Amino acid sequence: MIDLIHLEFVLQSNGILVLRLTKLGEITGRLLAIDLVGMQTLHLVTIYALNNSKDRKQFFQQMEEFLNMQTLLVGDFNSVTKSTD
Repeated sequence: MIDLIHLEFVLQSNGILVLRLTKLGEITGRLLAIDLVGMQTLHLVTIYALNNSKDRKQFFQQMEEFLNMQTLLVGDFNSVTKSTD
């Protein structure tokens, strides 16, 4: 857990934003899940998906445990749209 991080945040009031980051879990090198706690909590999951179809399916199944209705999911999905990609 990262206790406190102070970030300068530009608002009309020129205030300071204080966030508390709580690491929720990870899939080494592929997924990081954290909660950003400020005035509200943002559940952030960032991924680097595999492009091998068998491993990719397993990765996305493992990823489900980190998701909820308040999750912002971002990252590189390695989505192939054509067989020539």
